[in-house]
Amino acid sequence: MADDKKAEISVTVFPGDVGGITANVNRWRSQLGLQSATEDEIVHSSQKIKVGADDGLKFSLTSADQKKGTLALLIPKKDATWFCKLTGD
Repeated sequence: MADDKKAEISVTVFPGDVGGITANVNRWRSQLGLQSATEDEIVHSSQKIKVGADDGLKFSLTSADQKKGTLALLIPKKDATWFCKLTGD
């Protein structure tokens, strides 16, 4: 990438809800140096999406210095949760 900027993408699936939406989003916020958000703040910051036939949530997070960001999808499917996460400069 230009100017030595980097990005990482991951797709993971875990059984159950893996701690719930609030815990997962706050973990991503922490990775960007952001303070934890309340459940209400997280719900209001999410965007409903469709991935195939499945409903999911999209989260777009940016560090306070605007230098790093995360775009994450959280898709509950059957008895598991799929996470698609892009993080980079």
